[in-house]
Amino acid sequence: MTLLKKLNKKITEKRNRKMEEKKEQQEAQIRKLQEGKRYIVLQIMLREALVGTGAWNTFELENAINEQANRGFRLVNVTTTVVHSRGIFGGDRIQAIATFEKEGE
Repeated sequence: MTLLKKLNKKITEKRNRKMEEKKEQQEAQIRKLQEGKRYIVLQIMLREALVGTGAWNTFELENAINEQANRGFRLVNVTTTVVHSRGIFGGDRIQAIATFEKEGE
């Protein structure tokens, strides 16, 4: 084998090794992204326990948090806003937006 052919063979082998290493790194990054965090966002409406008292029935919120905890999610944030009701039964409501996260599987 001539010197030029040997040199070309070594260069090709080195290039192939580098390409294989890069491919393995990319696959590892893809696996890491696939194993990243997952999120769930829930809207829960809280109603006044007794109209006009300002006491809120948090049963629905508690159930939602416990249900997601049982699924392996943890509560990250809860944001609330008051929704004024003008219906027959009146009574304001609180809209809670709960965000949960879980490490990827």
